[in-house]
Amino acid sequence: DINECTENPCEHVYCLNKDGGYKCTCSVGWTGQYCQQDLDECATNPCQHGRCVNKDGGFKCTCSPGWTGQNCQQDINECTRDPCDHGRCVNKDGGYKCTCSPGWTGQNCQQDINECASKPCQHGRCVNKDGGYKCTCSPGWTGQNCQQDINECLKKPCQHGGCVNKDGGYKCTCLSGWTG
Repeated sequence: DINECTENPCEHVYCLNKDGGYKCTCSVGWTGQYCQQDLDECATNPCQHGRCVNKDGGFKCTCSPGWTGQNCQQDINECTRDPCDHGRCVNKDGGYKCTCSPGWTGQNCQQDINECASKPCQHGRCVNKDGGYKCTCSPGWTGQNCQQDINECLKKPCQHGGCVNKDGGYKCTCLSGWTG
């Protein structure tokens, strides 16, 4: 019996000499009688979250954003790089979502909301601040949104007469013989 394997009839393979012949045992990624045919590994869709590129004797996955691993099977935790400027990061399959703190908006909670645009200060001037606002109340008004009238009469400003509280101020009703 001659050794047919000495002539290397098989490609990408182990050749097994047998009585009266030989048998090709193909390496991974090859098929055919002489292991000369590249196997299309992409036909089985091995790349779970990506695109498969067939190569001689194998394949390569190009992963979609948010995925990694040989077969694009592992979700990347984008929250580890802390992408949310003013909020809380929630990891999702293939991505993430920011839950913004009050006063902030945008995909990464990077944009300050101008609360003054909604005119929250009823009787005063609004100053926008990072993540919030502040009201500077007109005289006679108080409260977070300058919504509460100050009762100036409680301080007894009218020395010789009665006091009538008004929105944002007061009026003295003087006793006979007094003015001011």
